[in-house]
Amino acid sequence: MLKNKKISNEFVKELIEITDIVELIQNDINLQEKGKNYVALCPFHKEKTPSFTVNKEKRFYYCFGCSSHGNSIDFLMNYKGVGFVEAIKELSEMNGLEIVYEELNNFSKRENFKRIFYGILHEINKTFIDSWKYSFSYSAKRYLQRRGLDQNTIQHFSIGFGSIFDDKIKKKIIQMKNYSHHLKEIGIIKINEKGRILNKFHNRITFPIRNRRGMIVAFGGRTILNDHIQPKYINSPESVIFKKGKILYGMYEVIKEQNHPSKLLVVEGYMDVISLKQFQINYAVAILGTSLTENHVKTIFKFTNSVVFCFDGDQAGYSAAWRTLKIIISYMEDDRQARFMFLPNGYDPDKIIREEGKEKFEKRIEKSHLLSYFLFNRFKKKIDLSNNEGKARFSTLVSPIIYKIPGYVFKKCMFNELSHIIGVSIQDRSIKKPLKSTIQKKSPKIKKLGNQSRTISILIKLLIKNPNFVRYFPNFNISKYENIKLFGIKLFLKIFNICRNYPEIDSNQLEKRFNNDVLFRKLKEDSENHNFFLEKKIERRIFQDAMFHLTSIAVNERFNFLISKERKIGLNIKEKEEVLRITSRK
Repeated sequence: MLKNKKISNEFVKELIEITDIVELIQNDINLQEKGKNYVALCPFHKEKTPSFTVNKEKRFYYCFGCSSHGNSIDFLMNYKGVGFVEAIKELSEMNGLEIVYEELNNFSKRENFKRIFYGILHEINKTFIDSWKYSFSYSAKRYLQRRGLDQNTIQHFSIGFGSIFDDKIKKKIIQMKNYSHHLKEIGIIKINEKGRILNKFHNRITFPIRNRRGMIVAFGGRTILNDHIQPKYINSPESVIFKKGKILYGMYEVIKEQNHPSKLLVVEGYMDVISLKQFQINYAVAILGTSLTENHVKTIFKFTNSVVFCFDGDQAGYSAAWRTLKIIISYMEDDRQARFMFLPNGYDPDKIIREEGKEKFEKRIEKSHLLSYFLFNRFKKKIDLSNNEGKARFSTLVSPIIYKIPGYVFKKCMFNELSHIIGVSIQDRSIKKPLKSTIQKKSPKIKKLGNQSRTISILIKLLIKNPNFVRYFPNFNISKYENIKLFGIKLFLKIFNICRNYPEIDSNQLEKRFNNDVLFRKLKEDSENHNFFLEKKIERRIFQDAMFHLTSIAVNERFNFLISKERKIGLNIKEKEEVLRITSRK
């Protein structure tokens, strides 16, 4: 890519617009035409009945089985595993276009810095891996052998050894001397008083930490020295490209093998993930020196509906599990499941998998506690339920937690269980109010659409002049358009409603009703000054076209809202059916 330039956003939009997504996908997948759509067996998960849908008109694909979705660029990135730039190049060649670049703005420069940092970390990691060739890595090799790691596992996770930087890396860093404060920020180097560049991971076994796209964003390091002076483990500090609360170690390796695993096992350290992988537990990820965050939960449920959290069996482990429950409870939709697994005292996943093997370890997972059991059992141990006071206190402590559950059926079942425990039916009264507020919070809010507000202006001008035009749309549902944030939409809906309720109303009467509305007066004045649409037939045709355009705006915005929701928290069955109806619309 050219220095201080990036691929033009407008070019990317144009590329998506002109690419025949059906032709693109059909090169690799056998698509069958079905009405407005094309369907096939999904390439991103195993299935027997086709649920992968491609819509040529909307230039979009969506799988109703695993929720994979996107445009032509997304398909190439997800199906072929290429990066964004490679996908752009392939589509450009396919369409016979030259890539258009533009100057970087401040935000883009920041993104460009990130790409530079990714490149530096990639080169540094290659140096760490190359260190295995040399004799000074002997002690590190012996350590990994004692930990039981085989060569395939070491290569799978790109484990290296932090040697002194070679000349190649030094040159790259020296070339970036203007960004040296950024390089120190990402935690790979330190510069002494003499200006000498030092490796912060010297004499440490290195574990590259990747984001979901596979880019190295940080390193973990384990010292091979037993001097008890320096910490045994270190991680890179948080930086512009690394946020501990957003990264799960091993996630890239998991989704590289299976885009939507049946479950994820969340453990505490990267050595646990690595050892579990060696024993064919291919679905383990780890948090990095922090408690579980909402970003972690969103990432987990983006790729699977089932998660098992693994903890030590001591008091600290149970406390960590409780903190985890309080975070994840707000994301428990009806199709999701969370379990809590506690290991014997003195054991971690690395140790127990080596003693018991895969089969026994997975039986432990099967016997782990469901979220509902863990929640109720925690309070049962603390509260005497043999008296009414204890039952009331139990309900007081548990109910606020259950209220946070977004899944209607799961929440209802939890209240049923609570009623059974305390012997009092509290479900109906307790569940009504929270459900109402939940629905209100999740009502879609559509963003303002700029140029499309011109449609509203035309509709208002025409209705002011021709109030009887509403008769051409007797089934127009005003409530479906009330949340659209288009300039003037509320005024238009008010005028439309008045005209429909009072079929004999004329322009003068409308003016009296809305005389205090500044926008109404302005649009009426524009209509009169510019002799707005003289022929009645033309006016009616334009009004009808504008109404159809307004309907299209609402449908597209609803579609965008659903896709955005899918990316964040997923869709329920009715919403998935709605997506199918929209993409099938003729």
